[in-house]
Amino acid sequence: MVRQILRLYRVNYKHVRNDGDELLIGLKDRLSR
Repeated sequence: MVRQILRLYRVNYKHVRNDGDELLIGLKDRLSR
């Protein structure tokens, strides 16, 4: 059970991290303008 949760958490974490990178890039673009 714990392994399944960790597996799901890792997948979700990857997606969240990718979204966060996109948000940071968007913020940098706004700040640079």
